[in-house]
Amino acid sequence: MALMKVKFDLKKRVKLAQFVWLMYWFSVMAGVLVFSMGLFFKIELRKRSEMMDNNESHFVPNLLIGVGLLACGINAMGGKICYDSLDPIKFSRWKPMLKPFLVSCVAFNCLLVLTALLCFLMRIPLQFTLAEGLKNALKFYKDTDTPGRCYMKRTLDQMQMEFRCCGNNNFRDWFEIQWVSNRYLDFSAKEVKDRIGSNVDGKYLMDAVPFSCCNPGSPRPCIQYQVTNNTAHYSYDHHTEDLNIWKRGCRDALISYYGGMMNSIGALVLLVTILEVIVMIGLQYVNTSLSNLANPEDPECESEGWILEKTVKETFTDIMDKMKAMSKGNAVDEAEVDGSAYVTKGSAINYFTKGSAINYVTKGSAINYVTKGSTINYVTKGSAYVTKGSAINYVTKGSAINYVTKGSAYVTKGSAINYVTKGSAINYVTKGSAYVTKGSAINYVTKGSAINYVTKGSAINYVTKGSAYVTKGSVINYVTKGSAINYVTKGSAYVTKGSAINYVTKGSAINYVTKGSAYVTKGSAINYVTKGSAINYVTKGSAINYVTKGSAINYVTKGSAINYITKGSTINYVTKGSAINYVTKGSAINYVTKGSAINYVTKGSTINYITKGSAINYW
Repeated sequence: MALMKVKFDLKKRVKLAQFVWLMYWFSVMAGVLVFSMGLFFKIELRKRSEMMDNNESHFVPNLLIGVGLLACGINAMGGKICYDSLDPIKFSRWKPMLKPFLVSCVAFNCLLVLTALLCFLMRIPLQFTLAEGLKNALKFYKDTDTPGRCYMKRTLDQMQMEFRCCGNNNFRDWFEIQWVSNRYLDFSAKEVKDRIGSNVDGKYLMDAVPFSCCNPGSPRPCIQYQVTNNTAHYSYDHHTEDLNIWKRGCRDALISYYGGMMNSIGALVLLVTILEVIVMIGLQYVNTSLSNLANPEDPECESEGWILEKTVKETFTDIMDKMKAMSKGNAVDEAEVDGSAYVTKGSAINYFTKGSAINYVTKGSAINYVTKGSTINYVTKGSAYVTKGSAINYVTKGSAINYVTKGSAYVTKGSAINYVTKGSAINYVTKGSAYVTKGSAINYVTKGSAINYVTKGSAINYVTKGSAYVTKGSVINYVTKGSAINYVTKGSAYVTKGSAINYVTKGSAINYVTKGSAYVTKGSAINYVTKGSAINYVTKGSAINYVTKGSAINYVTKGSAINYITKGSTINYVTKGSAINYVTKGSAINYVTKGSAINYVTKGSTINYITKGSAINYW
């Protein structure tokens, strides 16, 4: 049975639509009012932000501003729907959107109730933020020469005069701090010395308050110094009402001010909520009365309208059943190992079990967890978390594969593979990044891709214009122009023009280097270096087999061997124990230290400096 069913004829439907349209525009103005109050409250908080301990107090005014803007937008749209409901053709365009719109109205009303509740409860966090903020502000009162605090004195004085208050909790708070700057104290005076020496912290404390604490309504001239010393003033007792400074603390005054403001705003938001509920119910009656015409071709016929098609209990039961059905639909039964899924934009697959197959996942979808044995055939602009044994066959630009173990992936430009474990194979990566552990294989990496870290036993077969950081036991087979290999240990690399090998450790082999640079440690071998290449540092036990015209070897240490150097090459520095087997015409050796051996140097070569004990066998 429908809830609050009402019968409508044409006249009643028109009057209802006109009334709801008018109420929607009242709601728009209410939204403007909420926005204005939020803005006003935010400005009031900013005026005294120096006396507040954090910025969390701005959450409620920001929420009010957002809610006010939302109210304006939602109500303007609702008013347009009601206006168009008088025309069957125009209203037909809105019909598919009405149900989602009404659901969004319910959600917005819940947000309004929450906002009103936060307004009423804001007094609690304000107490804490003002307690600490005012305490610090009193300490900084004297710092008129300190950048960032120079206006604190003026701010506090204005606040105390405006709110007729003194101190944080009361006027005695000023007795516990030094609020007079040292620049205004005569340290040679006995009184000043006695006061500074009378407390452990060495501060100038006194029973006095700033002038802004004085009550101008008192008939007696203000007594702001020696406030508690009755003998210092004629006919004076600070315990009586003769005390002519404000007794109320500023924290209490500010909380009362802001609390009263927030209570008023909270009440306003509740009234706006009631108005929103009325217009939402009115729109539901307009919708149902027009959707249930006895004869749709006759606009003058009678119809029925209601708030809910069923009772509240039945409606709640239906919603729960739908939610349960949706949760069951998202779960994949363990027995359905041969199943498959096609997932479109914005969908979310939370969990897939062993043996499941996901054939195609489009832009914006999220696959959170897929277990061993599952297959994802194609993913575009989404993300997937995949465990051991899973296979990702193809991932397009912008997709993110967070974790892959023992599977395979084909990944295009812009994709990101964050972590791939032992045994996994990445067939193709373009303009992305990968973190790959022991035993993994990256078959082809194109221009701009970044392989951040590859551990022992991994293989990078082909890299073009990218960068790789590779540890001991890794193999880099071929790297083209412009690529950067940052670190290679115990592997091999074939590197072409423009590539840079920054560091190669013991046991690694670089077969071919053209127009690049290499830093090579003990036991490494560089077989062939062409024109324009630069080898910065070669340590003990390394071997450079062949160096062509224009190449430069900057530093060669003990035990290294340079087998053959052609015309135009330069060896800048050779240390003790190194061996240069053959140097052709036009080559230059700048400096050779004691104990080095140059076996054969041809006509036209230059050796600039040779130290004692070096050997040139043939010149």
